Amino acid sequence: MKKSLKIILITLLVNGLIVGGLVLFVVHSVQPEKFDRKTWTSNPEKRRDMVSDLLSITELKGMSKSKVVKLLGQPENSYFKEPDNIVYLLGDEGGLISIDREWLIIWFDEGNSVSNYEIKVD
Repeated sequence: MKKSLKIILITLLVNGLIVGGLVLFVVHSVQPEKFDRKTWTSNPEKRRDMVSDLLSITELKGMSKSKVVKLLGQPENSYFKEPDNIVYLLGDEGGLISIDREWLIIWFDEGNSVSNYEIKVD
């Protein structure tokens, strides 16, 4: 009886460690990276990880075009470019199979203030 109790306790401990490790991994991988202007402009491949933090801490609507460019750097010419917007490449889309890229598109009104923004996948 004592031997089977030890086996059960060891099995529970090992399973607890495995589940705990998986939970920590998921929580760590889901947390968005904090927005950092220097990283955004120098490492575009990290933008997708920072964009949710950027949008949660920055009120883009109403911001002038010059302030957006000062914050995010020069925009890329891209597939989604229109006369009244600027576009930033965020990188490959998330998920196991990344076949598309994500873009942050920011539209401006007649006064060159942000009227809307959206993340699109090409």
